[in-house]
Parts: sequence; C-alpha cells; structure tokens
Amino acid sequence: MKRSVWLRAVLALFWLTAVVGAYYAFHKPLDAGNALAVVRAAGSLLTAFAVLSLFGGLGARLASLPAAHPFERLALQAALGIGLGSVLLLAWGSLLGVGLLSLAALCALGVALLWGAIRAWWAEWAALPALWQGNGSFGRLLASLTGALLLSTLPLALAPPHKFDALVYHLTLPLYYLKTGRIVYWPGNIFWGQPQVGHLSYLLAMRFGGTLAATAFGWLVGLVALLGLWGCVARPLGPRVAWVAVAALLGGYSLAASLAWGYVDWHTVLFGWAALAALLFWLEERKPKGLLLAGALAGFAVGVKYTAGVVLLGGAALILMERRVHRWADLLRYLAAAALAVFPYLLKNFLATGNPLYPFGFPAGEMSSVRLGLYQGQPIEGNLWDLFLLPLRATLFGVENATLTGWPGYNSSLGPLLLGLAPLALLWRGNDDHWGRVRTVGLFALPGLLAWGVGSRLSGHLLRTHLYFALFPAFAILAGYGFAALERLRLPGVRLGRLGGALILLVMTLNLFQVGRETLERRAGDVLLGLRSPQAYQDDNLGWYAPAMRAVRALPDSSSVLLLWEARSFDCLPKCDPDETLDRWLDDLRSLGSAGAVARAWREQGFTHLLFYNLGADFVRASDARYAPEEWAALDDLLASLPVVEAFGEAYTLYTLERAP
Repeated sequence: MKRSVWLRAVLALFWLTAVVGAYYAFHKPLDAGNALAVVRAAGSLLTAFAVLSLFGGLGARLASLPAAHPFERLALQAALGIGLGSVLLLAWGSLLGVGLLSLAALCALGVALLWGAIRAWWAEWAALPALWQGNGSFGRLLASLTGALLLSTLPLALAPPHKFDALVYHLTLPLYYLKTGRIVYWPGNIFWGQPQVGHLSYLLAMRFGGTLAATAFGWLVGLVALLGLWGCVARPLGPRVAWVAVAALLGGYSLAASLAWGYVDWHTVLFGWAALAALLFWLEERKPKGLLLAGALAGFAVGVKYTAGVVLLGGAALILMERRVHRWADLLRYLAAAALAVFPYLLKNFLATGNPLYPFGFPAGEMSSVRLGLYQGQPIEGNLWDLFLLPLRATLFGVENATLTGWPGYNSSLGPLLLGLAPLALLWRGNDDHWGRVRTVGLFALPGLLAWGVGSRLSGHLLRTHLYFALFPAFAILAGYGFAALERLRLPGVRLGRLGGALILLVMTLNLFQVGRETLERRAGDVLLGLRSPQAYQDDNLGWYAPAMRAVRALPDSSSVLLLWEARSFDCLPKCDPDETLDRWLDDLRSLGSAGAVARAWREQGFTHLLFYNLGADFVRASDARYAPEEWAALDDLLASLPVVEAFGEAYTLYTLERAP
C-alpha cells in the first residue's frame, strides 16, 4: 500500500478523534461522579467475572466433558470449581488468613497453575451466538424477554444490598471473616454453622471488589446455571425448547428477582442442575469418573444448604433403579464422593462446637436448649394436603415474604410455567427417543419432592420453597419436554404449540414488568449511574435501619452494641452483636431468671449499648404465643430503666448499658 494512502488514513482518523474529543470537552454527558459510579459498577462486575473465571479454570482442569454442549461444560466446570475452591479457601483462610496479601498470593498461584484451563473455560463463551440462532420468531421473542429480565436485575445486584438474609448472614459471614482477617468461629451468629460454599465464594469476590462484587458474583452464578440448563435441553430438543426450560425457571418472581439479592439460592440451582447433568452423562457413557463427579457436585449442593441434599437423594434413587450388577458399589462411590465434598464443613463445626450439624440437632456452642427449641420448633404451617398436592399448593399459594402477609409459609412465588408444563412431559411415554430421559429426570426429582412434603409436616421452616431450589432445574427440564410434547399434539385447525407459546410469552412479559418495576421503584439504576448516592439508596430501601446503623458506626471504637430483635448486622460490624434468630431476650431471661440479672450479664460481656428494634419486637409479640406475658413485662421494665441515647422514629431506640441499674 502506498505511503500516501497510509498518511491520509492516519490523518482522517486523527481528525475524527480530535473533533469527538473536542466536542465532549465542552459537552460533558457525564460528570466525575457519574463516571466514577459507572466505573465502580463495571469494576465490580469484572472482578466478579475474574473470580468466576478462576473457579471455572479449576473445574476445567479437572473435568473436560468432551461430549457435552459448550454451555454444559462451562456450567459444570464452574460448579466444580466453586465447590473445590470453597474447600481450598476454607483451609487457606483458616490457616493463613484472608488478608489482601494472603488471598492475592493464593489467586496469583491459581492463575499461574490454571492459566491454560482458564483460557479453555473462556473459550466456551464463544458459543453465545447459539442462543439466538435457530430459534424462529417465538424463540427469539423468548430469548429477548429472558435477556431483558436478566438485565433488569443487574442494577439491583450492583446497588447496596437490602434483602434481609443477605444482611443477616449470606454477605455478613464473609464480611466478618474479612474484618477478622481469618476464617474463625463466630459465636455471635449461629448461621456460621451453616455450610458455606456460597459464602466463601462471595468472600473472594468481596476481598478484591467489595460488597458489590459479591452480589455481582451471585448474579453471574445464576447466569451460568441458566446457560447450563439451556445447553442441557438444547442438545436433545433444540434451542427453542431450551428457552422454554429457562423461562419455566424465570417465570416466577422469586427465582428471577433473587438473582440480585446476594443470596445463595442460585448456588443451589447451579449445583442441583450440575449433579443431575453429571448423572445423565454417567448414564450415557458409563464412566466411573462421571459418577464420582455427580457425587461430588451433589455433596457441594449440601455444602451450600443442607436441604439441597434432596439432590443427593435423587441421585441415589437413580443409581438404585439402574438394572446393573454393581449398582450397590456405584451407590457407595457416589455417596463417598458426596461425603468427601461436604466433610470439611462438618469438620469445621465439630472442631468449633462439638456438633458437626451445628446449629441443628442438639445444644452446642451458642445454641442452648431454649434457642434450639425456638429455632427448630416453629409451628407447622399448611396442612396434610401438602403431602399429596405440594407442587400445586406451593405454586398457587406461594408468595414472597409470606410470613409478613399471612399467606401459608411457602415464601416463594414460583410462577405458573413449572407446574403448567412439567406434567405434560408424561405425554412422551411410549416414545423411546425421549421417554428415557423424561423418566430419568422425573426419578431424580421425585425423592426430593417427597422429602419436601414430609419435611413440611415436621417443621414450619421446612415448608419453605426456596430450601428446595436445587430440585427446580429438574422441573425446568421436564417443563421443556412438556412444551415439546404439547407442540406434537395435533387438533384440526388448532396449533397447540402456538397457544402454549403465547401463554409462555405472556408469563415472561408479566414477570419482566414485575421485576423491572421493582428495579425502577428502588431507583437502583440511579445508583449505577451516579445519580443517587448509596446512602440515599439505603435510606429509601431500608427505612430507619440505615440511620440506626450509621449511629452505631459513629459510636466510639471501644463501644460494643447488642442488637435486640434485629438480626441484620452487616452494616455495623465489628461493633455489634446480632439477635440473629430473635431469641436473645428469651434465652437470657430464662437462663438468668430476672431482667436485672440479664442487664448485668450484658455489661459483664462487654456490651456498652443496646439497639432495640421496636417493630421487630412488636411483630413477635403479636404473632408468637411461646412467650409468656410476664416475659414481655420484664422486657418493658428493663427498657424503661435504661437511659436513651437516640430514637429512630418508632423503629429503633439506642440505649446505653454503661449506666444501667
């Protein structure tokens, strides 16, 4: 090429760049605050993806899965890496700490050892165009609605957390470790005894990118789970039906909205799907490694949430239903791999409290007999019909935050697509090409469904739908098969597939409206763009909690604040000790005998202040019959004797204990 052509090209590009730069020097679309907020949000998302890439590379090094769809490989490898990485983080953080230099050294070592595997895991993302190709108009509409729904939750994931359980322990546990500098026993929060695969993955993101990187990581975990599900259904049924399976999960408010909450429910979805997918590969290929992989992934599901052990039951049922000579040996291998995956968390609990299942089972650590009775003895909700009609009742009567609305305590809004489509998978019976997989997925889900029904009759807490989200990828796969079966039905002049597709699009449109409206109402996008400060966002979305926490943080460094009837301690660590199961008053009063003795014990424990959540106490007083009237009277007498430091509307009162009688 002639030198003159190069010169003209360079001059033309220089001129265009100079004009664009000069224009925006006088017409600034973003001020410094806006730009900083956008950069901060982008940095949080990139940090979360970098952490996920490290986990994905670890999984890719150990599991290649050449026969899988790229998205199945991507999701299975991410799940395996998160599970193994959390165990490594537990050991590293307990022995060497979780300071910046310590975790930076661990990550640098990981990148050095896994760089080739990380690049291979990144290469799987090149299949993203397949999400749009071969869908037809229905598939593309459904893909567009799904993408819009996912994007509508992202601003909430990149805004300060506001959901209750995130502020109680999902984000609070990793923050406590970072402030302590090491993974240690936290007697002030019994949720420390819960399995912590999800929490430790949040810890790594939070260490390098702050709280928003942790919540963004949770959003990415959900995205990866959905990609894995899509690939799992697209391989046998095509991309259109794969979008129906994804829509079946996202067609309800709770699963869609919780992508942004900083919870670990989508971790259980990921591991539940991954354990099932690994079992399907094992059944196809009959390789022992597939069975060990499935067992490990089921164990990591338990490592996220004990009730996710329903997938362990499903896998065991599938193995026993196989007509093979060595099925008992296979079952033993499967269970051994699962036991090894969950063992570190049980060992952690045993070494700290003497109870591997802490805080459940028997009194140990900070879990007294009084607290154990209150925690495990929640009144049973629903009725005996839950043993037989649980999917129907959980779908129709399930409402998010049901405990605050008077509805039965399923506590999740599932949407109609799982129940509406999954039973239609039975229409494949007699078709050898697809009935085998429908039968396998159904057998995997059935034991967990039975366990949910039986558990709901043992404890009110075990009725809650979100405890069993690990099963829902199986239901979503069945929903995909149900839609495909519906399309095969023929009636004169009626295209059932089109009618069903129209209903699916309607459900997704309505859920997009509901979830997107929440994002707009909370003004999360304003925080993302720097149009609203994080403090103003918290004031709007957390009420008096936000200024009360600021007041606690403003106390002298020597202060120690006991929270009563307030379980959320995320915003006041390390100065506060939460009432994480709302039983502190009753346990102390019944143990010590009088209000005066309780106040003296609090001072002896080093507490200088008491932050009392009036609304929380009033709610329990009105709804929990396990408290005797004299126990409430003793509380009123104690509060009347304490000097008030500051009141926060009718919600909170800050007292001093230093001059208490």
